[in-house]
Amino acid sequence: FRGTKAQINLGGFSNNRAGVASAIIEHGFLKIPGLAVRLQGTMRKGGNTKTPDYWLKNTGFKEANFSLAAAYQSNRWGIETFYSQFNTELGIFAGSHIGNITDLMNAINSSEPAITSGFSYAIERPKQAVNHELWKNKIYYRLGQNRLIVEYARQYNKRQEYDSHKAYNPNLQAQLQFELTTQNVQSYVEHTIGRLRGIAGVAYINQTNTYEGRYFIPNFKSNAIGVYITESYKVSLKTKVEGGLRYDYKTVQSYYYENNVLQSPYRTFQSPTASFGISNYLSKHSNLQTTLSTAFRPPNVNELYSNGVHHGAAAYEIGNPDLKSEHSTNLSLTLNYFFKKCFGYIHAYGYYFSNYIYLKPAFPPTLTIRGAFPTFEYTQVRATYGGFDVAFNDSITNQIIYSTRLSLVSAYDRSQNDWLIYVPPTKWQNGIKYLIPSKGRIIKPFVSVDGIWVAHKSNTPEAGDYKAPPPAYFLLQAEIGTYLTIAKQDVLITLTGQNLLNTRYRDYLDRFRYYADAAGRNIILRLQIPLDFTKN
Repeated sequence: FRGTKAQINLGGFSNNRAGVASAIIEHGFLKIPGLAVRLQGTMRKGGNTKTPDYWLKNTGFKEANFSLAAAYQSNRWGIETFYSQFNTELGIFAGSHIGNITDLMNAINSSEPAITSGFSYAIERPKQAVNHELWKNKIYYRLGQNRLIVEYARQYNKRQEYDSHKAYNPNLQAQLQFELTTQNVQSYVEHTIGRLRGIAGVAYINQTNTYEGRYFIPNFKSNAIGVYITESYKVSLKTKVEGGLRYDYKTVQSYYYENNVLQSPYRTFQSPTASFGISNYLSKHSNLQTTLSTAFRPPNVNELYSNGVHHGAAAYEIGNPDLKSEHSTNLSLTLNYFFKKCFGYIHAYGYYFSNYIYLKPAFPPTLTIRGAFPTFEYTQVRATYGGFDVAFNDSITNQIIYSTRLSLVSAYDRSQNDWLIYVPPTKWQNGIKYLIPSKGRIIKPFVSVDGIWVAHKSNTPEAGDYKAPPPAYFLLQAEIGTYLTIAKQDVLITLTGQNLLNTRYRDYLDRFRYYADAAGRNIILRLQIPLDFTKN
């Protein structure tokens, strides 16, 4: 486009009395067709979260982010650049950092946290401060129906962790500081040859990590390169096949002290992977997609060598230097259905892992000078995953839309003949949306109501967890919204209610469920103001 567009977004949240303001402005230059720039910024601040019965002490946050982007496109070539910065400070629930094992187990077994609080915006210890930078660039050149693309990206992450007590090192306010730099270069060709379309390329990633303060994961450097090709071929009007091959090679060298002796293990990981899929149009109302693939994932450095307090998860984690790469074979089938204003799908899948890596609870808890924490060890087993998603959306009338989605997944440890831990419970969501006729300056008003039922997780390992899976729960949410024409601009206003019944519940996948309930009722008011100065 040519000219200037802008948008302002405002939001308020009742539960933690949070506020958010963001704005974006885009400009397409009139005298330089194809050149455009964009500036975006966001500020957020919130206080303690409230469950249905009590406040969660020290769960506030504050955030300031911005991004810049510029792009130039011509008929033959184009270039893009993007820079973003994310800065946040967030408190960690005070009731999850506990001084001794007896108090820890009492807190886990209690229905309410021992540490109580009122509302506050104050962010105290324990807390985290995170700074994230991303700079990425892309250039492409067209060669007929083909394109050559080269991309470069650099990410820098700095994370400071402040324990409950003050640091002993006067030069370092935080007990732990990570600095992780990632550089990514890739080049690929998008090509079309008759009915054959595909991408072939090479990707390289370099990572370096350094830390100051207490040990959690070591200093390390890693290099990874991957070569890949994917192709799709339209066999007929009803059938298309897709296939891909990739080969990855990765090296990791870590540096840490063990018994006052510097260790610098060097590990290499490599593997080919492949995928094959076929898409068939069964009728004018349905199609079936089938995919068979293999996957490969080297263990991360934290999975290999972590040994300390994982601050944000309020847990003590222990790595396993003997871990091998994960390898899996995956099969998925997706049946899509569409008829007039009715559409839906059934997606079924199954995975087999030869070396599945996961965090397993270990007993007893670990007592450190920073307090007592539940302990978890990285473990590797043979495992299978299987499940399905079913979704359906139907316009019952021109004004009433019904939607439903059911998700179910199950995972089994084939090495120990037991269920795997921390697998999502069954979830079923149903919703009704009513489209109200527009009138005057009120455009496209609507109201919607959704009910979310989450089942109790019954198929869990016999080895146990620090706290039994929570019972099933039901959440009710609703939203009302409309566009209002103000000064020739369509302003969007929405009012959303989450957990309207103020249900007391705990999320099985959230390890903070050991200590406290999840958030209670939350009313959200959002305002979206577009500003269009585009020149026609």
